[in-house]
Amino acid sequence: MPRVTFQPSGKSIEISAGMELLEAARRAGVNIETPCGGKGACGKCIVRMVRGEIDTESSDRLTPGQRRAGYVLACRTRVNGSDITVEIPRPADRERGQFGDNLEGISLLNPLLVPKKDDLVPLTEESHAKVSAGPAGHHYGIAVDVGTTTIAVLLVSLPDARVAAVHADYNGQLSCGTDVIGRINYARREGGQEQLRALVLDTINRLMQRAAQMVGIEPRSIAGAAVSGNTTMMHLLLGIDPECIRVAPYQPAVLEVGLTTGHDIGLDIHPAAPVAISPAVGSYVGGDITAGILCTDLAADTEDICLFMDIGTNGELVVGNRDFLMTCACSAGPAFEGGGIDCGMRAAEGAIERVEVDSDTGNATVSVIGGVKPRGVCGSGMITLLAGLFTTGWLDQAGKLNRARKSPAIREEGRRAVYTIVSRAQSGTGGAIEIDELDIENIKRTKAAVYSACALMLEQIGIGFDALSKVYIAGGFGRFIDLQSAVTIGLLPDIHRDKFHFVGNTSLTGTYMLLVSRRHREKQKELVKRMTYVELNTDPSYMDQYTGALFLPHTDTSLFPSVKVARE
Repeated sequence: MPRVTFQPSGKSIEISAGMELLEAARRAGVNIETPCGGKGACGKCIVRMVRGEIDTESSDRLTPGQRRAGYVLACRTRVNGSDITVEIPRPADRERGQFGDNLEGISLLNPLLVPKKDDLVPLTEESHAKVSAGPAGHHYGIAVDVGTTTIAVLLVSLPDARVAAVHADYNGQLSCGTDVIGRINYARREGGQEQLRALVLDTINRLMQRAAQMVGIEPRSIAGAAVSGNTTMMHLLLGIDPECIRVAPYQPAVLEVGLTTGHDIGLDIHPAAPVAISPAVGSYVGGDITAGILCTDLAADTEDICLFMDIGTNGELVVGNRDFLMTCACSAGPAFEGGGIDCGMRAAEGAIERVEVDSDTGNATVSVIGGVKPRGVCGSGMITLLAGLFTTGWLDQAGKLNRARKSPAIREEGRRAVYTIVSRAQSGTGGAIEIDELDIENIKRTKAAVYSACALMLEQIGIGFDALSKVYIAGGFGRFIDLQSAVTIGLLPDIHRDKFHFVGNTSLTGTYMLLVSRRHREKQKELVKRMTYVELNTDPSYMDQYTGALFLPHTDTSLFPSVKVARE
């Protein structure tokens, strides 16, 4: 049997001749990004052949230079009978240490929400399990945020609630699909559900091991854990078939899980350590959201109406005050995370994070993370690009590039126009970085899904955007977004800019609060009971809202007065 060795990890595996290289990587526990699920459509699973013979299909996703250098698509390559060595390009954000001992994004906005000394009753004290203390009599617990893309772990000293270490890394399930629908589809394969559970547990346990080493303890001495994640991620972690989330009537198998143990979950902590799973309220509004709102005024005793937005592949929204909470999710798609866009990538070294468009020539000036040659465009870059093209007249309200005006950056290819952001000579990929009208359409769909979901919820409670006291934008995406550009394209409402608050990883922060504070555990139970889940798929007026939001910024330009002024 041929052996495949993956560099730089050094992992290797014996496989049957004829196996797809992407499948071999999955079995070896090697993460290769596949936004399209291995269908050959995205071109992201690029690897370089170092040694050995393969059968590979040609793909227009590779430049001639890449093909000459030995690059192939893992999903379109099969292993012959000989041993091979494959090089997997390391994600740039790992090279720069983005995932490490970093407390950025771990913050509590409202001082009134910070756990008080009297509140510090850790989860471990609500369990009858007797877990021996660590060094110097300290107990430690962990807070875990299981994201679709990344997983973060906080190691916390109990009962003083001091954060001792934080580590994060990509979710090992990424090799099986980049969004929840991709994971659910992968779980339908023979052995797929078990493989997905093993991958997420491996990522969590590896991160716990690194955190424990920093404070000189064994993971098995960790006395308790709180875990949050979206509904699909929790089903997969618990070994529950998630298919029910994907199909009508879209009802999860479980929304709440009672207190369980490290042994039952599969965490490498003390076997009897209590583990709390943050409860979900619907198929696409999970425990990451019910934990996240603990960090906002939605958990405070106030009449002010606030809106909470977690913009990712699935945009989750919560609106309300002390009297009511309404929540929904929209299928935003992966455009702002680099998926579905030819030149798209995550926010990492080499990603274009900001674009300015010359009003006269149409040429772009870019800012690149890390100051290196660009390799693609991340979400914040796409937003500033569309806003710049639109406000300078190079892009119309329907998202079509202006062919009438002559620009060296715009050319026609059949029925579509293409815009060159960075020339081949200035690119770090060997090819030009470009966006076409199909890519623009995908970005428009994403922003329309988010805005129309917000508008529909506010319509149902009888208020407009101006009535909101605060708008919280959660997640890593929010930290880099240019607010005016997001309003210009119609992603965010055109309201006073002081109302927007970028709040970082609220899921992780909220999970930390669940670990250390009895008051916050009780508060979350109260909030979950008050939350009304709205299923957009069954609301006939949603499509009307969505259709209007498919234009830049909207068909009703009176909703965006500042954008209209900017174009005059």
